[in-house]
Amino acid sequence: MTEDQPKREADANRAAEAEKEAADPNRKADTTREAAQEPPD
Repeated sequence: MTEDQPKREADANRAAEAEKEAADPNRKADTTREAAQEPPD
């Protein structure tokens, strides 16, 4: 494995999450609502 392999995988994971959110707007809205309900650290 090369040193930048983990970064490439992380970038791919972020891209996949972005595609899921684009395909399902409600998913992002739900995540935002859940985050708003959690008290800040």
